[in-house]
Amino acid sequence: MVMRITTLLILFILSLPGFAQELLIKSRVQDRNTHQDIPGVNVFIEGGTTGTATDFAGRFSLPIRSSRRSEKLVLQHIAYETRYVAVDSAMTSRVLYLRPRLLPMQGMDIKAPGQPSSLKQDIPQTMAIIRDEAFALRGYQDAAEVLRTEQSVQMTEDLSGRKTISLRGGNADEVTVLYNGVRLNSMLDNVFDFSNIDPDAVERFEVIKGSHTALYGPGGLSGLINIQPRTRMDHRLRFQQRIGSYDSGQWGTSLYQPIGRLHPAYVFKTGASRRQFSGSDAAYALTNKITNQQASLSFDLDASSPSEEERVEALWMQSDQTYENQRDVEKLDRRMQLASVSFRGDLGPLQALTFSGAMSSDHERQVFYIDYASLHRELDNNSAQARVEKSWMLRDLEVTAAYLYEQHRLQWQDAGLASWQQDVESRRQQQGAIAVAKFHAATGSGFMPYVDFDVSLRHDRVQDERSSETAATTPGRTWSATPLNFGLQGEGRKDDVMLSWHLNYGQDRKSVV
Repeated sequence: MVMRITTLLILFILSLPGFAQELLIKSRVQDRNTHQDIPGVNVFIEGGTTGTATDFAGRFSLPIRSSRRSEKLVLQHIAYETRYVAVDSAMTSRVLYLRPRLLPMQGMDIKAPGQPSSLKQDIPQTMAIIRDEAFALRGYQDAAEVLRTEQSVQMTEDLSGRKTISLRGGNADEVTVLYNGVRLNSMLDNVFDFSNIDPDAVERFEVIKGSHTALYGPGGLSGLINIQPRTRMDHRLRFQQRIGSYDSGQWGTSLYQPIGRLHPAYVFKTGASRRQFSGSDAAYALTNKITNQQASLSFDLDASSPSEEERVEALWMQSDQTYENQRDVEKLDRRMQLASVSFRGDLGPLQALTFSGAMSSDHERQVFYIDYASLHRELDNNSAQARVEKSWMLRDLEVTAAYLYEQHRLQWQDAGLASWQQDVESRRQQQGAIAVAKFHAATGSGFMPYVDFDVSLRHDRVQDERSSETAATTPGRTWSATPLNFGLQGEGRKDDVMLSWHLNYGQDRKSVV
């Protein structure tokens, strides 16, 4: 009798809400058409009072009581049709798909204060964005191979594996290259070697085809390429191994583990190739090896609504390359490093403020033969950059102001030939003040309700100095310019017809050392 009462008491206690067994629904929400992850989807039990939302990678985790197993799970997003899924089915589904919703409605203008600093704050340009969905796990060796898939992009590769990019039939030294907003162009020839960039550490490539960019300085006569690194991932651990022709292979790993509002990430990749000469030179080979590393640490300032608009971020990147031509007795060792820190958000009464600082170094050691004698060359390219940017929204007027400071130093040393002995040092100091205004004007038209009138003004001051131990010191040279650019842009939509256009007028200038 006592045993029966005890058993009934235990069953009664376990049936209480606090002791009810919990189930955990874990899944991912994606677009039915594009299979892209959907962040910000509301997930809850129909008729319930608790729920959750998908993260930036479309993932969610929702604990429920076992008594609600027979009920419906609701997936709700403003841009998609609401979906009802049986809890049993949701627990066994790795991916849940939503159908995009088309809403016919009158045109409206939506303004958001404190918009993040981006290339879209510049005057209108033809811009292409290559997102990681287009190249992730596709076998691309470096950033150059990804960018060459975009029309109007041309890639040039030499025997050492160095890869440069040109736009719209221009020259490689007419393209400004940024990594997370930090300029990477070499002071030696104003180009950048894209083989240094691992595409697995990149979130997207932004390609601007035009010379009227004001926010990122002069020199981009053909255009600008901004490489946005990946600091948030949709996985905790990933390992990959690739094998290809020319005795080539790569292996790499990536780690990501968020801790509250802190998001640390690390990406590593190394690879090598060996190409054999033919004919009488078959005993010789070309060998290349490259190792890339990237570590990032980001912190969300707003715990309730994490976004790129309010974030502190630190980034470190390093690329090591070696090249050897056994036939021509050529060797190259190169190390490129970049360290940056950035702040985006509100600072006291100042809203939509962006600050960034960065230091980069590029050390290269070359060995080659001239007139049957060995020449050893060392190149050191170092730079320090700082940038402050602020935006204001005043009714139909958006104003962005920025200040940029850059300091570069190039050291060139040759040794091995008496006639080629030289030690040259070049220094450059550059300052820029920029203002961009965008006026959002209503037209009253149902087809094209708004037209933007944009104007940008930029003043640059560049000071160059050069010294040499074997030649007379070159006097310092100061160069300045104040280009003014105008732009018009508009968008219209009616039924199945959409029109997007822009018109720019202005000038740009380029200064070389």
